[in-house]
Amino acid sequence: MAGRPLTHAELDALGPQPQDAVAALESGLFTADRAGFGFRHQLLLDAALAQLPPPRARALHGELGAVIAGPAAEVARHLRAAGQDDAAAQRLAGAASEALRVGAATEATAFLQEALDLRPGDPALLLDLAQAYAYNGRRDDAEATLERALRRIDSADHATRGAAHLRAARWHAGVLCWPRRTVEEASLALAALDRVPETDARTIAEAVALGAWAEAAAGDPARAEQLLRRFDALGVEDPDIRYENANARACQAMRQGRLEEAMDHFAEGIAAGGGSPDTIYAAWTNRAALAAALGRIAEALDYAEHGLAAVHDLGDLPPLVVPLHAQRATLLVRLDRIDDARAAIAAEREAAERSGAPSLLALAEHDEGLLCVAAGEYERGAALLSRALDQGAAVSRPVARLARAEALARLGRADEAEAELRAVTLEPVHAVDRPPVLVARLSHVQGLVALARDDADLATRRFEESAAAWRRLPTVGAGGELLANLVDLGRPTLGPVEPARELDRVLADQRRLAPLPT
Repeated sequence: MAGRPLTHAELDALGPQPQDAVAALESGLFTADRAGFGFRHQLLLDAALAQLPPPRARALHGELGAVIAGPAAEVARHLRAAGQDDAAAQRLAGAASEALRVGAATEATAFLQEALDLRPGDPALLLDLAQAYAYNGRRDDAEATLERALRRIDSADHATRGAAHLRAARWHAGVLCWPRRTVEEASLALAALDRVPETDARTIAEAVALGAWAEAAAGDPARAEQLLRRFDALGVEDPDIRYENANARACQAMRQGRLEEAMDHFAEGIAAGGGSPDTIYAAWTNRAALAAALGRIAEALDYAEHGLAAVHDLGDLPPLVVPLHAQRATLLVRLDRIDDARAAIAAEREAAERSGAPSLLALAEHDEGLLCVAAGEYERGAALLSRALDQGAAVSRPVARLARAEALARLGRADEAEAELRAVTLEPVHAVDRPPVLVARLSHVQGLVALARDDADLATRRFEESAAAWRRLPTVGAGGELLANLVDLGRPTLGPVEPARELDRVLADQRRLAPLPT
């Protein structure tokens, strides 16, 4: 029934063995050594199974489910075969929890789907499944499953509904990186939990801290300040909750343009010693983004490397690994370490493929496309960016189209590049797109199109317009622009726009128009 050799401890737990056990050993059909007791060959096991009547098989599965020391999924298999569906579902939920702890979100999803086959509509299992989807980067599935769970919870059960909304706020703030939804879920959690007199201060403090972070990032800064004052009044010293508080204060400082202060708050959160994989990731990657915005690219790369190491130690969850590798690649390009950037992009793609989430795969296509354009691989870059746009990658679509237009123009495909530029003007523009940056880049690519058509006069005018636009832009980005990536795209900024670097690119193209010396 076990399908494998039994350990001596498991044999002892099963109780006294049949009188003919010694004779069985002497038959040569079995092996018994320090590793345990089992059949000498798989075919012998199969033959024995074929002779067992179903009632006896179910009884033996039940005995094994009660004593074996294997993984929860193995125990659940025996309990299910014994007809003990509730106990099997509990074990499968435990197996899913174990899988999530080591970053195996896909396996966790499979365990929970099997558990729900046994207990359809169980709200606790649905919440677990929503979390597994979130940790696998499947945002739409996580949202839909959360709604199914909430429909199963009594509207008058404020404690259970509050706990459910708090869990959702946690993964929306962390692995899904969706501040607007965190505002909603944290508010709903507090509204429910405040109606439960016996709610402990730690639970309230977590909801308050997550709400403060979300309001600071995407909501009302005054509401964020109010929540931060409430947090201080609760006096909770739990490391995980202190981390969330530091994270909220960092985002509040970023929104108000106090970038160095924000970096200090993120450092406080890391030093607090708490945090789950997604929160530790957020502290390091946001610190990297801030250092890059301040022009300290090598320091930013060091922070991103620390974040990747922390996430690796805590399970290598694809929704965390993908943006970290993308951030590293962007910073490595800024340091002209193109080969290292390629390796980072390859690791990003591997993590996206491991997740199987279409959204992460589309991000990997986009990020590799940008790297190819930066490295002069224009044909491949244009193809990758086209696929990413078709797949609906959560990126700045105008920026992606401009990069593709640049690649096409540099390939001499002026008509296609011009068509892509027209498509840029039809894309919605959000804060993350930074309209002044779009204008500067648009003029640059228009100059490249003119250059491809040998129209030197038009190319000169467009390059001059682009150069002037880049000179007007500030060297250091504002904190609000960094937060725009979180709010509009659901991931930290990959690296700052560097006007000086962009200006050098324009001037290099402008020099191509200068007459050669005779």
